[in-house]
Amino acid sequence: PTANTANDLRPESVAPQSLPARTIAPEQHLLLICLHWEALGKPLAHAFPHDWIYTAHPAGTLLNRFLAEFEQDNWPGHDHLDPLLETADEKALVASLLFDTPELDDPVKVLQEGIQRLRQRSLEPRLRKIDLDLATHHAESNVDAISLLKLRSELQRQLRQPIVLSAAL
Repeated sequence: PTANTANDLRPESVAPQSLPARTIAPEQHLLLICLHWEALGKPLAHAFPHDWIYTAHPAGTLLNRFLAEFEQDNWPGHDHLDPLLETADEKALVASLLFDTPELDDPVKVLQEGIQRLRQRSLEPRLRKIDLDLATHHAESNVDAISLLKLRSELQRQLRQPIVLSAAL
C-alpha cells in the first residue's frame, strides 16, 4: 500500500465524477439564482468553500467567477456581464439562464439544496477514500489511522450541518 495521510485527501485530490450532459449540475442551479436573485449572491459567496465548485464545466467556471465578484462587492448586475464572460459557451449559458425568469417559491431553499449537493459531491468521495484506507489498514502500513479517523469525523460533522445563508434569512 502507498503512504496516505490526511493531506492526500484534499478536495482537489478527489475529482468529481464526470457529469452526463443531461444532468443539471448544482453549479447551474446556483448560477441561475445568482442571476435572477442578485441579493442572494453575496450570502452565497460566503456560504461554502469555493473548492467545492467543479470548474471543468462552464457553469462551474462562471459560478466561481461570479461569486468572486459578489465577494469583492464588484458585481456589475446581470445587465452588465459582458466583461465577465470569456467564451462563447459562457455567453450562451448566461443567455439561456436569463431568457426566462424561473418561478420559484423559495430561492433560498434552492440555494441551500444546491450547496448541499456541492458539499456531498465534494466530501462523500473523500469519506469513501478514508473508509477504504482504514479498511485496508494493517500494522506495517504507513497510514496514520488516528488522523484519518479525526478527518472522517470532521467530514461527517460537516455533512450533518445545516446549510445557512445568514444574510439571506
